[in-house]
Amino acid sequence: MLVTPFLLLTILTAPAVPLPAQPMLGTVECRLRITAAGVPLVRVRVTSGHDAWFVLDTGATGTTLHAGLARRLGLHASGESHMTTLEATSRVATVRLGAFAIVGLPVTHGLDVAVHDMTLVRRSAPDADGIVGQDVLSRYDYLIDTEHARLTIGRFAAPSSGVHLPITTSAGRPVLLMDDGRGRYGLVLDTGADVLVMEAHAARQAIGDVPPVGRTRGRLETHLGARDVDVELHVGMRMANVDLPPLAMVRLPAEAWSMSPEVGLLPASLFSRVYVSTRMGEAVVWPK
Repeated sequence: MLVTPFLLLTILTAPAVPLPAQPMLGTVECRLRITAAGVPLVRVRVTSGHDAWFVLDTGATGTTLHAGLARRLGLHASGESHMTTLEATSRVATVRLGAFAIVGLPVTHGLDVAVHDMTLVRRSAPDADGIVGQDVLSRYDYLIDTEHARLTIGRFAAPSSGVHLPITTSAGRPVLLMDDGRGRYGLVLDTGADVLVMEAHAARQAIGDVPPVGRTRGRLETHLGARDVDVELHVGMRMANVDLPPLAMVRLPAEAWSMSPEVGLLPASLFSRVYVSTRMGEAVVWPK
């Protein structure tokens, strides 16, 4: 039987609380590169003399640097952190970056970033030299437009179109608060996932036992391991007031779901555009 690999780049790194925001200097538009696997990359300034392409990952709490780039730049470990995925927790080295920035933004950030070999990431984004996480992104309002390969970032009001949703945060990551009248549940809006993953009980409450049009076996792959899973194929579904296009879905048993309070990961690739404002507690999505 064919086993389909699914990607979960989502990582939690400690410390998970973003550093204080720096003064905002307007809003800019940056070009994105979208890989064949649909992963968005943004140009960043790692040090004063080196720019690189990093995965723009809304589901990652912290920024990560590829181990090879750290060696090339002569950056030495200055501390340690924990990296947590659905599969495991591991200790990783960290390095200090004194002036990290998204190219185009006139604001720099001092960050302690994880160093990792990023083997999984590079399968879907071969040119990626790191991951931009919520220790940077949550300081801003941002709109990711994969259809036109651009990122708008700074401080700006939500567009009037699209489906508006309240959000909270979990370890800095945006959690969409979905309410179908029977109760509210939270899904992390994740540019680093290509399959909808939910804790099984929460999925049953959210969408019931909607019959899929097909089933297959899959393998959820994370930075720290993999898991063979049953995969449901749906022609679409409605979650609260959001109509989702065709998608693959995995229901994980409660004992395999290690994240809280969120009960699932919702791929941002299901939408042509996503807007997130942590400061306003609001997100907007445009289903494909």
